[in-house]
Amino acid sequence: GHAWRKLLRLLPEEDAGREWRFASCAVVGNGGSLLMYKKGREIDAHQAVFRFNRGVTHGFEQHVGKRTTIRIVNRNNIGFMEDGDEMVLQQVTSPEAFLAFVNFSSSHPKSPLYGIDSEFHGYVLQRYRQLLEGVNADLKSILGWQYTGVAGGCRYTGLRVHGAPPLLL
Repeated sequence: GHAWRKLLRLLPEEDAGREWRFASCAVVGNGGSLLMYKKGREIDAHQAVFRFNRGVTHGFEQHVGKRTTIRIVNRNNIGFMEDGDEMVLQQVTSPEAFLAFVNFSSSHPKSPLYGIDSEFHGYVLQRYRQLLEGVNADLKSILGWQYTGVAGGCRYTGLRVHGAPPLLL
């Protein structure tokens, strides 16, 4: 009904992420364990830096870097941006999240907020689970994996993940 009509008016004419190609990226979680390391420069050296929800950098730059290219938020953090240079991707995985996305977007038309399709979100979670299938107690120290049900800090082949991200892109 009404929400769909509002959404159709909000959709961009071009896919904002269509041309995204990053030579390297850092996916930075929000865990307090990040404060044990000074990875800020290493994180900022990547072409793209992904952060989640209210994962802030101000005051923690030496640990988590200062750049954010893309921030992925759930409906509880809709509209949160630490600075004006980041693009915000909203998880739209429920009717409530859909309505929150439409309402926020229509009241803030210039905000760099884009919705993540629920099917794509499911695909990413499936790929994340596949990545973790090979992780077990014997491998965690060899590969640098810390497995806590989701994923703690890890390094796996060419992919570097800092912190405890809820998903990998």
